[in-house]
Amino acid sequence: MPSPAIKVENVSKAYTVWSSPAARLHGPLLGRLGQLPFLPAAARDTCERLSHGAVRNYYALHDVSLEVRRGASVGIIGRNGSGKSTLLQLLAGTLTPSQGEIAVVGSIAAMLELGSGFDPDFSGRENVYLNAAIRGMSRRQTDAKFDEIAAFADIGDFIDQPTKTYSSGMIVRLAFATSACLKPEVLLVDEALSVGDIFFQQKCIRHMREAMADVTKVFVTHDLQAIRSVTEYAYVLDRGEIVFAGNSRDAVDFYIRMSHRVSDGRDRSVADAGSAALGRRSAPGADMDADRFKRLPWIDLKSSQLSGAGDVLIRRVAVTKPDLAPAGTVQAGDRISVDLLLGCAATKTHVIVGYLLSDRLGNQICGENSCSLARGLVALDPGEHLVRLEFVWPEIQPGDYTLTVGIGEGTDPLRHVVQCWAHSVVKLNAISPGRAIHGIFNNPITKLDIAPLGGSAARPAPGSAAPPSIRWRMAEPARSADLSQQPAWVVSEPAYESDVLNPQLAISPWQGHRDFAYDLVGFARPRLIVELGVHYGCSYFAFCQSVKDRDLPSRVVGIDTWEGDEHCGHYGGEAYETVAKTMAASFADDRFVLHRARFDQATEAFDDDSIDLLHIDGLHTYDAVRSDFTTWLPKLARDGIILMHDIASSSGYESARFWAEIKQRHPHFEFLNRWGLGILFPKGERWYRAGLAEGVPDKIRGYLYRGEWLVDRYRASIDLQWQRGQTDRWWQESERFKQRVGELERRQPSGWLRAFGIVRRSDGD
Repeated sequence: MPSPAIKVENVSKAYTVWSSPAARLHGPLLGRLGQLPFLPAAARDTCERLSHGAVRNYYALHDVSLEVRRGASVGIIGRNGSGKSTLLQLLAGTLTPSQGEIAVVGSIAAMLELGSGFDPDFSGRENVYLNAAIRGMSRRQTDAKFDEIAAFADIGDFIDQPTKTYSSGMIVRLAFATSACLKPEVLLVDEALSVGDIFFQQKCIRHMREAMADVTKVFVTHDLQAIRSVTEYAYVLDRGEIVFAGNSRDAVDFYIRMSHRVSDGRDRSVADAGSAALGRRSAPGADMDADRFKRLPWIDLKSSQLSGAGDVLIRRVAVTKPDLAPAGTVQAGDRISVDLLLGCAATKTHVIVGYLLSDRLGNQICGENSCSLARGLVALDPGEHLVRLEFVWPEIQPGDYTLTVGIGEGTDPLRHVVQCWAHSVVKLNAISPGRAIHGIFNNPITKLDIAPLGGSAARPAPGSAAPPSIRWRMAEPARSADLSQQPAWVVSEPAYESDVLNPQLAISPWQGHRDFAYDLVGFARPRLIVELGVHYGCSYFAFCQSVKDRDLPSRVVGIDTWEGDEHCGHYGGEAYETVAKTMAASFADDRFVLHRARFDQATEAFDDDSIDLLHIDGLHTYDAVRSDFTTWLPKLARDGIILMHDIASSSGYESARFWAEIKQRHPHFEFLNRWGLGILFPKGERWYRAGLAEGVPDKIRGYLYRGEWLVDRYRASIDLQWQRGQTDRWWQESERFKQRVGELERRQPSGWLRAFGIVRRSDGD
């Protein structure tokens, strides 16, 4: 068996700690006095006691033993003060052990502190030659390596400037380049790479994996992700002792659990902490679905899987699909339910629930907690509770993933007390049939343009179909849209220019719907909006008005035949004329388009995954609505939104039956007035969750009330105006009548009767 590159046997490192500055003087003196033979025994004992009381030994490391084979990459992790840096300095030879033995075979390059080994007054070039000379290299050997070092460091002309003028990142670049390119047999790194930028860190990691594959590497860092990705074996130190040794993934999991157990100052077992609160196992309460509770594939958790403060304990977990089958194999779009049976030992007022997905190497891929929801913080009383969270499986690289669930306490999504983490409770196998995944997850391309140069014509690829004559592409994202921040829902009071030419739109039963559509565009800022079934344009012009008022580069396409067919309903010719006049008067630029076509024909004009907001409002038979939904769903973009009209059972339309079915499969909001409006999120929950965070379900009731109130007020106003007009007309006619009667009476006292066809007969006639 080959000898290891590093061998540490029973090593301890103790530091002398004096009780006071004065003890540094009188402690050794009293110790010497206690050794004088002529002093009485009682005096010697007193001196020795006082001498020992003045000093104590602090063990930074205690009885540490480990071995590192040649060419291995090993990590050392632990909390501050656990002895990591001390161990690395012992391996580098800058410290000597108090007891035990250390053997390191081969040349050593150590990056222990920022700029260690560099003279600040020397230039970068001079420091490279100095470090090489210290390692026993001749100037000729260093000359042969210098260009490689300078290229790797990539600090330009600063290589000939004093290192005291360098930034911390530049020092790290030069130090690592020197150590890596001179290729030692053992490389020791203590947090140094955490200072460099991300591009240099990636460059260093690639170099260590490829060019330094046969070099023994030992890393000390707090970056758990780096430990997982760079090292294959790791040690966990705590209070100067090795408390865990194993593969890097298991070591990181152990360290996280250990950190959670002591994060609140209580170093105790989570299982012991929660046992008193749990008591006997109880059945679900009256507000829970007892049948569902019994059918769930519960997994009982072991205490070794749990970590945290322990006032709230996760006892059992079930991870299922909508049919309550265990979630074993999953793919993008699958809805995953996670049920947790909790035991709470004390009243908690701000409880957070969340999850994390990790890949087979333990890298945390994605996750979320309930702080992102509008009412995500909940209160728990002592006793048992059943908690269920749901999420949609993302479009990520196929492979095995583990699910970790957690309960926290606080109000910040990242900085809170961990009450209980249940680590890697279930393994999920992700598949991606017919879909290539690039990297960890896919981020769709939103636009592709090809512009021929030099007079040549662009040609379709061999075997590809010629593009249709009309293609609606997505516009660039709105200038004011910042997708890294949570959007805000703003309730507006828009003035619709379409009402000028068609006042009937202002008193339609869908007044609240169009106000909602106007604000939805401002919230989601869709790049491509498509309406199927424009009619007189109540909703279509709401979309257009919002885009115009906010100066968005969105494109709004309205599709209808305006002639009547099985998909679009039956309209009169005046509908298109009214809509066309409104377009010419108010929405004449190329962002707003009317497309006269059947719905099934118009699909050819749109790319798959291109429509951000789709409004389906054609014929309301069950088959027609289902056909529209099925035909156009592939055109909807990821996180796209679908609006569907007349989905309330009171509307009397069969579209309500289709809505009742489809809403069971996807997140949704809905207007529950006489006619109804459904808002569906079939390809991702981004805007659904954002809407929940902004309280959209509550705002919908406001839109309904405001819409009905405005319509009632407008109609009452029309009635009142008609009555006033009638009264004024009657009054004016009455005044004219009296004036004419007066004139006739003055001219001919009885002539006015004849003027109105009334003839007084004389007695002789």
